[in-house]
Amino acid sequence: MHCKTIPHFLRVAILLILCLSTNCNGLGISVGPAPPPNDPVPTGTILHQATFSSLNGQTASGAAIFYSGNGVGNYILRLAGVSFPSETGLVIQIYSGSNNLVQTLQLLSSSGSKNYTLNGLGTSITFGLYSQISVYIFSTINNEPYAVAI
Repeated sequence: MHCKTIPHFLRVAILLILCLSTNCNGLGISVGPAPPPNDPVPTGTILHQATFSSLNGQTASGAAIFYSGNGVGNYILRLAGVSFPSETGLVIQIYSGSNNLVQTLQLLSSSGSKNYTLNGLGTSITFGLYSQISVYIFSTINNEPYAVAI
C-alpha cells in the first residue's frame, strides 16, 4: 500500500504507536523523562550561601543560598544547580550552630534549582559574619548525610 493512500491521521497514529513501542530517539523524537523545571531566582537579599561538598562516598554538587523572605523569621532556601544521588527519601536538614536542627524538608528534586519557603523560624536561625549555618542532604533510607553546604 502506498503512503499517499493512507489518511494523514492514520499515518500519525502509526508513528505514535511505533514511538511508544520502540526507542524514538533515532527518529529525533525524545521520549525520555523531561528535565526537572527550575524555579525562578528569588527577589530577596542573599543572606548566606555555601557550596555543597560530597559525603560518605556520594557525588554531590551545587549551592545552598538563603534569601530574605516576607516578614521576620521567613526565608527562602534555594538549592541552585544541584546534583545529588537520585534516591527516594532524601531530605534537607538545616542546622544553626553545631547541633541545632532547625528544620527538615523533603527534597523535591535531585537536580536543578528549587526554592523552599522557610516560615516562622524567628530567632532559631541567624545570618551574619559569625553565623554557623549548615545544610545537609540526608538519606533517610541509609541514615547518613550525602552532602553538606556550610
